[in-house]
Amino acid sequence: MTVATWLQSSYATLSGSAYPLALDGDIAVAKRFVDAFAPHAAASPNMTILLDAGHVYAAAASALTEVAQQTTSTITAPVTHPRIDRIVVDAGTGVYQIVAGTEATSPAAPAIPAGKIPVCQALLQTTSTTITNSMLTDERALWMTPVTPRNL
Repeated sequence: MTVATWLQSSYATLSGSAYPLALDGDIAVAKRFVDAFAPHAAASPNMTILLDAGHVYAAAASALTEVAQQTTSTITAPVTHPRIDRIVVDAGTGVYQIVAGTEATSPAAPAIPAGKIPVCQALLQTTSTTITNSMLTDERALWMTPVTPRNL
């Protein structure tokens, strides 16, 4: 990915073509972190969730891993009561995992497994036939990626 210089775009101080160019540069600087593993519905909504490309750093292996966009496997709607499922990515590989919640009249999100980074929650109803953005709660906390100390 190419880099740009952060300019803190300001319509008040930039004029003409300088302002949109500054915006483009600022977005390029922020994109790597802002868009990492961003969850959203498929372009033609179905019962999957798309996670935009991202990256993880496995400190124990001193490895930066670039992860392509991922589409979850099909998520099945609950049968009797609503359910909250959680999507997480592995802190070392960036590969997603669906953590299924428990059906309940007042469902709660399942726990985040050890070594995983939360991405989103999906609130599913018994009538759900597609997953839309309004059903997702973004939980990305990538700056809190677990760090494994290594010997210096």
